[in-house]
Amino acid sequence: MGRNMYLSGDSYLSHPVRLLHAMLCLLMVARCTMAAEAMMTVDELENEVLRLRNTAQAIELRIECKAEQTGAYGTIHDVSRQHVWCVGTKIRIDNAVELRKEPSGRDTPSHTRVICRGCYSDDTIFEHSDLPAPGSLARAASIRDVSLWQRPQPPNPLLLGLTPRGYLRTGDVKLDDYFRGRNRSNVSLKREAIEGVDRYVVSYDKKNVRASSKVTYLILPSEGNSVSEMREETVAGDITFVDVTRCRNRRLSGLDAWFPVQVSFERRKNGELIAGEKLIVEVVSVDANQIKQAFSLSEIPILKAGTKVSRDSALPDPQFRDGMAVWVQNQLSQSSPAIDLDLQVEQVGSRGRILRRTIIVVSALGFLVLLGIARKHGRHSAQ
Repeated sequence: MGRNMYLSGDSYLSHPVRLLHAMLCLLMVARCTMAAEAMMTVDELENEVLRLRNTAQAIELRIECKAEQTGAYGTIHDVSRQHVWCVGTKIRIDNAVELRKEPSGRDTPSHTRVICRGCYSDDTIFEHSDLPAPGSLARAASIRDVSLWQRPQPPNPLLLGLTPRGYLRTGDVKLDDYFRGRNRSNVSLKREAIEGVDRYVVSYDKKNVRASSKVTYLILPSEGNSVSEMREETVAGDITFVDVTRCRNRRLSGLDAWFPVQVSFERRKNGELIAGEKLIVEVVSVDANQIKQAFSLSEIPILKAGTKVSRDSALPDPQFRDGMAVWVQNQLSQSSPAIDLDLQVEQVGSRGRILRRTIIVVSALGFLVLLGIARKHGRHSAQ
């Protein structure tokens, strides 16, 4: 009589074939469970990435940036050191350009350019440079409403590593362009270990009127679920652009967040490298009270007394007369101060010397005109 394994006490799993069948069933259940979790985890994972980055809403950075961009006329090389302050939507960047090599050979001298959203008011952008404008004595500063700003927006350091398009273009990027966006399809998530490093791989497709893109980014659990690489491949007709940003992250002191300390970016057009960036980032402070003090016009070293400031606004501004004001004694004034030639020479060098020579020439011409009138009047009197 054959033995009934259920009655005899033998385990169902003691039979090799049945054991293998059970293991396959468990594997299938595990795979289905992981797939279900992946479907649910994409949004949760992105929410975690953004939550951790939002804990660094107040941050002071020093960034060493080397950038190259190739166009129809050749390659532009830039080397700059930036001092950056961010508090919420306020951003100030003091960009000290050390080298700018133009394809034409007319290299730009070293200079500092300050651009600040929030130094005058929250909805304006202040811009000033100590590089003299061509054909003029000095470059005027400007204040414009954000809504009237026509140029690319200032880079947003809070988006470092959260866009594949590089640091210098972060001002024109929104987070929902790449995270939690609605205009995407075929979203997938997998978890894998490469060379012993555990990582999430998220990919999706997005399409607009002119082009379609494939976006892939990597998240490292070992670095606080921070993004280590983003890649976007865009196809528009017979042209393919590939943007890749890679970064190494470090935990911020005193915060439950990681932030990029090394960032590299490449852009290729049909396989040819046309742009690149390499950044070294130093986190100076995350003290919001200390960082807020940088958002004042009086804290900008290159804004010298006597500098003209233009104002482009949708509404009248009482601080300005006909859209112009002058920076005097750490405040804006509607009228120019009395001219002190010695002070002008001391503060602005060649501009003061040119101004003094101009006044001397004008005075001499005026004297000659008066002398001519007097002689003519004398001849008429004699007749």
